Amino acid sequence: MNRTQNSSDSCGRNYYRPSSSNSRSNFRRNNKPNYHSKQKFRSPQNNKSVYQTVNGLLAGSPPAGMATSGFFITHTSYDEYGYPDSNIFEADLIARLALYLSHQGNFECENITILTTTPAQKDMIWEKLDPTMKHEYVLWEDRWGPIKVKTIMENDGERAKNVLISLVAPPPESQDQWLEVVERENFLDKILSLSKGSLYIVGNRNVLQESISWKSFLDSLSSQGYCGDSIKIICQRHPQNVTEIKHHYEFDQYSPDGGCSFPCTHPLSCNHSCPLKCHPIPHSEAVRQTFVCTKSCARDRPDGCNHTCPRKCFECTEAGRCPPCKFPVNTPLLCGHEINFPCSEIPESLGEVICNTPVSYKRKCGHITEILCHEKELTRLEKTHLPPCSEVTNIVFINCRHFAEYTCNDSLEEYQCLFDCEELYPCGHPCKKTCGNKNHTHERDDCTYNCRKKLICGHYCAEGCKNINNHTAKCQFVCEKKCGHGLKCPALCYEPCVDCPEPCPWRCEHIQCPLRCDDICQRTPCNVPCSKSLSCGHLCSGLCEEQCPPCLNCNPYMKCPITLRHFKEFEKDDRLYQLPDCGCVFDVQALDQYFNNNAKNDGHMAIKLWECPQCQEFVQTALRYYPIIKTQLSLWNKVKEKTFKKALTELEFQQIRMVMQEETRREGLYNTVGGRWFICPNYHPYYIGECGGAQEISQCPECRSTIGGDQHQIVPDNRFFGEFDGSSAPAWPQREI
Repeated sequence: MNRTQNSSDSCGRNYYRPSSSNSRSNFRRNNKPNYHSKQKFRSPQNNKSVYQTVNGLLAGSPPAGMATSGFFITHTSYDEYGYPDSNIFEADLIARLALYLSHQGNFECENITILTTTPAQKDMIWEKLDPTMKHEYVLWEDRWGPIKVKTIMENDGERAKNVLISLVAPPPESQDQWLEVVERENFLDKILSLSKGSLYIVGNRNVLQESISWKSFLDSLSSQGYCGDSIKIICQRHPQNVTEIKHHYEFDQYSPDGGCSFPCTHPLSCNHSCPLKCHPIPHSEAVRQTFVCTKSCARDRPDGCNHTCPRKCFECTEAGRCPPCKFPVNTPLLCGHEINFPCSEIPESLGEVICNTPVSYKRKCGHITEILCHEKELTRLEKTHLPPCSEVTNIVFINCRHFAEYTCNDSLEEYQCLFDCEELYPCGHPCKKTCGNKNHTHERDDCTYNCRKKLICGHYCAEGCKNINNHTAKCQFVCEKKCGHGLKCPALCYEPCVDCPEPCPWRCEHIQCPLRCDDICQRTPCNVPCSKSLSCGHLCSGLCEEQCPPCLNCNPYMKCPITLRHFKEFEKDDRLYQLPDCGCVFDVQALDQYFNNNAKNDGHMAIKLWECPQCQEFVQTALRYYPIIKTQLSLWNKVKEKTFKKALTELEFQQIRMVMQEETRREGLYNTVGGRWFICPNYHPYYIGECGGAQEISQCPECRSTIGGDQHQIVPDNRFFGEFDGSSAPAWPQREI
């Protein structure tokens, strides 16, 4: 049963709903309610007629659930915002009293008329009415439906069986104006002429006592006990329960369903107990379809079903039966598996049921696969075909013994080994093609690697390894020579280097080199400690006018790559040197020994581009080692001039070409065999081909000095110069004349 929801005692403007397109100003001017009377009403002319009207009104039998057929409920509440045309107390009480009357069984909503004095109060009462009392209205703006809500001026003299009136008690500051309107519009005469049954009025008696006509009417009601601040209601089923109602929320407390607060003791049509409180309306659905049983259905189930109905009792009552049982039941099949059927859908014959349970099945290939149970018998009878076997297994190739994965249904003839081929080319490079690729050989011409031959400039041959007869004749890289001023040689690598004409940058306050930048320095290194202070505040551990190395004290765990000593193990007077080309830091004494020892090897001068002993970066701008570095760069430039300006004799050129070819033919040796370069006493380079050992004595074509030797022995005043690949020893290092 639907109940009215309690409204808030506080009044907000959201309660007000205009009854037409016009605003509140259409019915209120100067804070006064605006009324327009168009009809004439029967009106008592004196006190005698008032008493006669009251006696006639109260002489009838009271409506069901009420103690009297009429009553004036007085109160002192008013709109807290000071609006004179609405009163939330009266709206709540009138709306709840109307719902109570509609719950009495013999009341129909169309027999109840609610009247009020202002359009604003009419809107508020309509909003507070229970939805069941207004769901069949025809005109929304006129509030015309099963229950009528109007202003007194809109009633047009129509009489009603049961009338509820809200006089809209005003706030104190508007009471005089309100009384003036009440007297002018003659509300009392109009109210007394409307009811033909019961009449219940809500207003402020204290304010109405100021009106002569209303005072007589109220005195007459008071003398007979029909005026007060509470109205009496009587339970039809328990007449001994008489309750006085002063506020609207007391209906929900003492008569929530139209009777009293006792529980309903009459069972519903389904024999369940009624969940409501005492109510005068019978449970018969023909009278009211409000009483529905929300308990679980307890009707008998079909044969073989022992499950409870999932619906509520009223749902099965309205449908006339319970729904088919959908509870899942495990049912054993003929194959032994179980399947879930809804309880009401279990087939009578299980032989036609298809079992979709996955089962294991052994294929002819021996592999186990999963198929559905009903497919197993069909497969055995060859009435259906399974998809190809997709099991993955390993295969071992006979030729190479490598493993590979293949699917069972694939043909092995289509498989080939995808591992890298492990064979080596004659040059020593591994084959890059797949092992199963039958369309390849391991000849030298199939090698795809770069040539490992290093030219005299230090760059590698740009031709492929397979081109053994076509090595790079002229290196096209940019020359890597760099002077102490930071200027790079603009020539290509095969071209003679361009000399820097600037003064030599190797100078300090103690010693200065007087030569040009590219000339071989004639001064000795300065061993005076550096006097500068580092950013950390410690004294520099480097040497005079050299690049300052990292702080020896602040980096205790750095170490010299040559001596492998940590900085914390150094003595106070030990000096550090940082190569400017790469930034690696060394002990000065260890680095001096490295440069001096490598300048001579087995008594022969080894000339090549100097590299850092740690990172192998070319060293060209280390001032301390300028004499050694420039000597090598000068001789390297002479070799370039002799080699690439065609200063070689035809015989020397052929010998060099043959040696380079031979070196790249030898399997696994790469650059370890071939001719060598030597220099005469006046530092003019010459070349010995074939094995690199001297076989004859000749003269230097430039200075006519004796060069060469006999039986792999070079003359004593000749020195080994270094070969294309930067080798540091002759082919026969111990064989000097």
